[in-house]
Amino acid sequence: MRGFTDVTWMILALISGLGILQILRALAITVRNQTMIHDLRVGVSELQVQQFHAQMLRHGMTPRDAGVEILDDDGSVTADDPSSANGPVAPEGRDESPEAEEPTRRAA
Repeated sequence: MRGFTDVTWMILALISGLGILQILRALAITVRNQTMIHDLRVGVSELQVQQFHAQMLRHGMTPRDAGVEILDDDGSVTADDPSSANGPVAPEGRDESPEAEEPTRRAA
């Protein structure tokens, strides 16, 4: 049984080398795409925080945590963390506690 000729070995080596380069190219494209997705998610989170603060200001409230970012377990930025004490602040002279609410209906 005869072995491969030198030209055949060179062609096989060229094909193998091109295959390895394509694998590396695919990995580089995947990393680039994941980086772009991450950057977009960060941008969306920042916009959501800005919209949340703008909406609070429109309703006459000021955020206590202005300039502070709160991170979720997965690392994404959220506008408000319900378990923290840094929630929205009512404008002065206005009490938003449940005890301060007056009933809207009167007993007839």
